[in-house]
Order: sequence, then structure tokens, then C-alpha cells
Amino acid sequence: TKLSPASTNRILSLLHHMFNLATKWEMLDANPASGIRKYRENNERLRYLSEDEVHRFLKAVQQEFNQVAGSALLFLLYTGARKQEALDAKWEHIDLINRRWLIPDNKSGKARYAILNDVAVSLLESQTCLADNPYVFPGKIPGQSLNNPSKAFRRILAHANITDFRIH
Repeated sequence: TKLSPASTNRILSLLHHMFNLATKWEMLDANPASGIRKYRENNERLRYLSEDEVHRFLKAVQQEFNQVAGSALLFLLYTGARKQEALDAKWEHIDLINRRWLIPDNKSGKARYAILNDVAVSLLESQTCLADNPYVFPGKIPGQSLNNPSKAFRRILAHANITDFRIH
């Protein structure tokens, strides 16, 4: 069986660590895995929903019992944001008048603004703002955000008959 570059690199890292320990414990003079180059990894995948899949996804979200998770997934679809960015979104960072969302902590570590389109604004306007929770997508625990919408996402994909698709 041929392994992917990522799997091969993980095995090489494990071997390298094991040989480092053996060298540290004076069982070996040198690490035989030193100098072995790792494979270049490309984990990028491009997968967009077709127009029909989008319609099925939207219909399935309407039938999802966890409406907070469903709304968070729609927000991801409408904005193209990363999952954690959306889950961390707070009302204080949403500016519906100017149609923008401040993302203070993103993957690059720099704050940025995301422009909100009509459907994203409409979705946010329909969200309930809880007095004891600053998050746009509140979790079950007071004061905390929705933890992870992946179970709802799997249910929605199954209901919409969509395969090989993942949260951004």
C-alpha cells in the first residue's frame, strides 16, 4: 500500500524521535534518520458545492434541530470565513450598519474586516442576541460560544445527500 506524503512524514518523524531517544540513552552513536528529507505536503483541496447542492444544503439546514449550529454553518457559507473565526464572532465586532465584521484573531494573527453581503446581514439580523452571552453563535454553556458544529454539519450533509465536503 502506498502511503500519502503526509503519512510518510509522520512515520519519519516518529522514527527520528525514537532514534533521538536511543542516541540520548547511549544505545546508538548517531541518529540514522537524520538527513532524510521529508516529502513536500500539499493538503489543499478545492471542493465547491454545485448550485443544486447549495439548494439541498439550504433546505437541510432549515430542518436541522440545532438551529444555532445551522446558522453558524450558513454564516460560513455566506462569508467564506474559517470555522473558528465564525465560532469566535462576538456581537461587539459586528457592524450591521456598515455591513462589516471585525475578525480580531485570525490565522495570520492580524485583525481584518470581512464585508457582509445581504444574506449574511439578514442571517445576523435573525440571530437572537443573548444578554449573558457575547457570542453571535452561543453555546449551551452560558457565556461561551458554540463549541463545534460538526455533528450538525454531518447530519445536514447526510440529509442533503452531499459527500466529500468539509467545513472551511
